[in-house]
Amino acid sequence: MSSEIKADKWSPASGTSATIGDSGDTYTVPSGVTLDTSSSTLTLPSSVITGQTAKTSLVDADKFLISDSAASGALKYGEKQYLPSGGLVLLQTVTASTSSTVDFEGNFSSTYDNYIIYFNNVRMSDAPGYFGVRIKTPAGGGSYWSASNNYARVSIARRITGDGTSNDESSGDSQYNRIPLTISNLENNGDWDIRGYVNIPYPLTSSYKYIEFMTLAGCPDDSALMTYCTGAGNLYKNDNLTGIQFLGETGTVSSGTFKLYGIVK
Repeated sequence: MSSEIKADKWSPASGTSATIGDSGDTYTVPSGVTLDTSSSTLTLPSSVITGQTAKTSLVDADKFLISDSAASGALKYGEKQYLPSGGLVLLQTVTASTSSTVDFEGNFSSTYDNYIIYFNNVRMSDAPGYFGVRIKTPAGGGSYWSASNNYARVSIARRITGDGTSNDESSGDSQYNRIPLTISNLENNGDWDIRGYVNIPYPLTSSYKYIEFMTLAGCPDDSALMTYCTGAGNLYKNDNLTGIQFLGETGTVSSGTFKLYGIVK
C-alpha cells in the first residue's frame, strides 16, 4: 500500500462523481497549503452554523461574514459596532388578568436613557375611578410612593359622547396618590377599553423624574363615549426610579397587555 499518492489530476473511474475516504475518516490540509475553490462550488452542511453555540449578547467587536456587493461579492467581515443603531428593545411583557396592579421592577439601568411602556386593551373592574401610575424609589423603603409624593399636570383631557359633543378638561397642578392617565370619572360608564403609552426619560438621574403620557379610552357600552388624555407627571423625588406600577383608583386591572421597551441610545 502506497503511503503517498502523486498525481496531477483525480477523476472518477466512471460517471461524474467520486468519493474520497469513508465515513469517520479525517483529511487534513497542512498549514501553508492553499485549497483553491474560487472557481468551483463548495457545499457546506447546515450544521456549520446551526451546530454552533448561540451568542445572545453581542459586543461591538463581534464579526459577521458578508458578501461585499461593492467588491463583486468578495467575502469580508463586518462588526456589530458598524450596524445601524436606534430603535426599541423589548424588555418585559406583562399580561394582566384580574390584577390588583401591573408592576415593572428591576428593569431600569444605565443601558438605556429612555424607556417607554405601551399598553393596549386594558379593561378595569367596575368603578375604577381613573387609571394611573405610581413609582418606587430606594428612598421609599421598598414601597410605592403615595399621598403627596406624586405631582401631576394633565395638559388636556377631552371627553366625546356618541353624538359628537365634546368638552375639554384642563387640569392645573394637583397632587395625587398616583398620577392619573385618564379622566377621573371612568366609573358607571360600562366596559372601558384603555390604550396608550408612558414615556420615562432618564429614570436614574439624580434630579426629579418626569413621565410623559397619552391615553385613549373608549366605552362602547355608552353610546361610543371616549376620552383622549395627554400630559406629564413630575415624580417628585430626587432618587433613582426602581419601579413603576399601573393601577386604578379602585378595583383591579381585569385584562390588558403592557410592554416595556428600552430606547437604544
